[in-house]
Amino acid sequence: KIKCHYCGYLTQPPDKCPSCAGIDLKLIGAGTQKIEEELRLLFPHARIKRMDSDAIKGRQAYDMLLGQVDRREVDILLGTQMVAKGHDFPSVTLVGVVDADVGLKLPDLRSAEKTFQLITQAAGRAGRGDITGDVIIQTLNPQHYSILHSRTHDYDGFYNEELTYRTELGYPPISRIIKLEFKSANESYAAEAAKTARDRIRSLVKGKGIVILGPAPAPISRVRGQYRFQMLLLSSRREELRRLVVEGKNAVEEKYGRKCKVIVDVDPVNLM
Repeated sequence: KIKCHYCGYLTQPPDKCPSCAGIDLKLIGAGTQKIEEELRLLFPHARIKRMDSDAIKGRQAYDMLLGQVDRREVDILLGTQMVAKGHDFPSVTLVGVVDADVGLKLPDLRSAEKTFQLITQAAGRAGRGDITGDVIIQTLNPQHYSILHSRTHDYDGFYNEELTYRTELGYPPISRIIKLEFKSANESYAAEAAKTARDRIRSLVKGKGIVILGPAPAPISRVRGQYRFQMLLLSSRREELRRLVVEGKNAVEEKYGRKCKVIVDVDPVNLM
């Protein structure tokens, strides 16, 4: 079966192309399951374990797998970002980061920052014991500054280059940014509520210094049955931003009540 982990949509894989009715279909992609299949072909005798939300269900399974790694009962551990976060594996001497630049394609002002963080975190898992480690980074964008600076763990270099772009675009920390997210089980309610907030805010904006982006469907437009629209407000005038957000939120609550939920996120870490 094919399942979306965000919206919960579940369906059977098609047996023919819905456009041309062709039957020569094959599964493609580079998810952890696909990588596991390739690894088992390349290393048939290796003890391979996968760490992701499909393979690990609950804290007990998570702790059990970490125990196996500590006892050196696992030769190859692969997974999602769960693998990179803060684990101390002294026996690990080689780390590979697959599709290291995939986050750079996301519509998120912190995409370069998150890419740099992920690579440096993953690289930090190698060579933590007595033997030095190696890191292999797979990327289609090897000249991107987040990739180049992560290779040498150059935090200052990345900070200075990222700050230059943030300054040019007026992004934090140069200004403040507030995300208004509108959620509803009814897509039209979420869309109209976002427009209601925008119209109220626009009517109150005086002079320059306030940038309104959106509203638009969130990049991940539906999560757990809830449709999501979002709008961004940017300004260095913190109190003015706060006043406008309160007014926009009130406008939605007055018109839609509990039919639509409004979430306010100041300097959001996640824009997806």
